[in-house]
Amino acid sequence: MGYEKLEADHLDALKELGNIGAGNAVTALSTFLNTEINMEVVEAKLATFNEAASIFGSPEKEVAGVYLAISGNLKGHVLYLWPIQSAKAIAGMLMGMNPDELEFDEMTMSAISEIGNIMSGSYITALSSFTGMTFELSPPAVAVDMTGALLDGIISLTAVGDRVLVIQTSMVAYGIRIAGVLVVLFEPDSLLKLLESIGMGV
Repeated sequence: MGYEKLEADHLDALKELGNIGAGNAVTALSTFLNTEINMEVVEAKLATFNEAASIFGSPEKEVAGVYLAISGNLKGHVLYLWPIQSAKAIAGMLMGMNPDELEFDEMTMSAISEIGNIMSGSYITALSSFTGMTFELSPPAVAVDMTGALLDGIISLTAVGDRVLVIQTSMVAYGIRIAGVLVVLFEPDSLLKLLESIGMGV
């Protein structure tokens, strides 16, 4: 079963899981950075790959992305994306440096990877708590590339339909607004198990 066969109630349930997971993620990041972070979920929706690739305006928009594979009771993929300036801002917070002075060197990429790991991991942890299912995440892989190119990387790993769960967030820390997008894609059998676990079996 793919996302394209879901009914409105199923989509709403997936969106709500997105909201719950995003709230858990920002709490973990706030603790990690030892500062108050205010975040809102701008939008949680099911989108086509093309729509997701244009989430920041154009598939050719350069972004920083952190990818993790989901295994365990469910199998799927998580990709956290930030526009370049947002990626530098959040890395600067962790490194205690001026974002404008950062280059995407090994240290900066490591910081982005760590934050992406925390955000994605916290989202999956919230999902696990809510559904009672067990998940494992692969070590994070970080890259700077065009939005479309990073999403194409997920497409090459899976044979599911053409829709993904997109959770668009906006958070403020140290007076800086940071835009981010969490892209989640479950394998067909896993999507069915997920919906059944919350009483929304198809």
